[in-house]
Amino acid sequence: MESPSTPLALLPEQNLKPLEPMPASTELSPTSPEAHQAQQPRQAPQPHQTPHPQPEGASALSLALHEGLMYQRTLPREERTTHLGVFAYERLDAITRVIEQHLPSLKPDLSTLLNLLTVASQTTLTPEQAIELRGIYNRTHEKVFPVNEKYLYWCHQFHGLSEDHSLRSISWDHLKRLEEESYADDELKALVQELKLSFGRVKDVSDSQGFRQVFEYYGEALVYSKLSKHFKTKRIVARQDSMPDFVCVLPNGKTFYVELKSLDLVQAPLRSDQMHEDAMNQNIEIEDQILQGNKVAMAEREIAPFKPPFDDGSYDPRSLLLVINTLMKKARGAFKESQFAQGPTFAFMLCDRLMIPGGNHSVAPQYFERGGDAVVSGALWNACFAKMGWPVFRMPDFKGAPGLEGHMPEHGLFVDEYVKFPTGAVVFSEFGWQEDTLMGLYDSTWRPNSDWTVEDTEGVIHVLCTAYNDERNSYGQSVAMT
Repeated sequence: MESPSTPLALLPEQNLKPLEPMPASTELSPTSPEAHQAQQPRQAPQPHQTPHPQPEGASALSLALHEGLMYQRTLPREERTTHLGVFAYERLDAITRVIEQHLPSLKPDLSTLLNLLTVASQTTLTPEQAIELRGIYNRTHEKVFPVNEKYLYWCHQFHGLSEDHSLRSISWDHLKRLEEESYADDELKALVQELKLSFGRVKDVSDSQGFRQVFEYYGEALVYSKLSKHFKTKRIVARQDSMPDFVCVLPNGKTFYVELKSLDLVQAPLRSDQMHEDAMNQNIEIEDQILQGNKVAMAEREIAPFKPPFDDGSYDPRSLLLVINTLMKKARGAFKESQFAQGPTFAFMLCDRLMIPGGNHSVAPQYFERGGDAVVSGALWNACFAKMGWPVFRMPDFKGAPGLEGHMPEHGLFVDEYVKFPTGAVVFSEFGWQEDTLMGLYDSTWRPNSDWTVEDTEGVIHVLCTAYNDERNSYGQSVAMT
């Protein structure tokens, strides 16, 4: 539910804005005595020497970068430069793939990059050559991946100043993949173009509404990409609000629809600004510690997406009831019955900005949390299928303490007879930095039309999701223990 953020800051030596996170490094581990002896005198590699094994599928650019870094390792430490440390193998490979397959007009730039990197594999670049290399790389990357450039620009604008929750919820790995894939998919290309335009509409770092809209377009491209990997998928360009977002076709030829909503923070317009201010105060505290002479500065803040803007002291950061009630309220408010009138339609909720406790385990009614030796209620299953008065268990405050938090104040989405939810199948998703979590829940009795069967519902949920369950808890045993 919350993720504490505790950055460390060292005394800055220079005011640099790195082009990309996690670049290749020229730093070395201590050289062994045998290797030190082999370096005296320094000689160029002999023709009969066995070349370094290269990764399969590597481009000529990344191979040249590898050789350049290896050459730097042969130099005494005081002679090494960091000119190549800003480049990443995977970015060079991606640039090569796109230019060779889709942008042949940029091949001269590719050749220039390769020539300079080849020179760097044989000798240390002069300052002029290093500037030329960095310049041609920056221009080429901006032409090939303009959306990534805009994303990195705003990340750099926030660095050391503050943080926007919607921007930090965008996975750069997914963004890189989406933009490259868009060259071969016209539907995705249109979505990525809209994402690019939304970045351009952001006014400044305080424009939380602009970044929230950026995330909406990012989520739409992300979900389309995920659906299209499993089903024939087409985006619906709605001329009115009553249409779903995507139409998909099962292998058996049956058609279904997907209505997407990107769930935001509790009372997002106000809460986004508060979290922005919290992040700024954290950076101010770090800067103050550095100015006081501390070599290592530390500060922390909470990332609490379920916290209301004006907390009266009743907010409980570990409450599962709060999560369940918030999800039900947001789902009922986000989806309109008219959006589900075209045929079998799945509700898809992108939850990256909310952070669902329990992950895949949350599709079970309860699961055993071995870390706390306790039975915990699955937030998603209870939000869909729990009935009023059912108990909700959370992690106890300490081992042996009671885990009962309270009881459901209302029926879940699929069992409330008076407030009908417009569909019988939902997908909750989190596309994280390390792995994607798609959690499906469906009512096995759902029959949106006479031609649709429970096997069709399972054909969507079971293929698309990393964890799934129904009202009978048919699959809960697969996620019943952490």
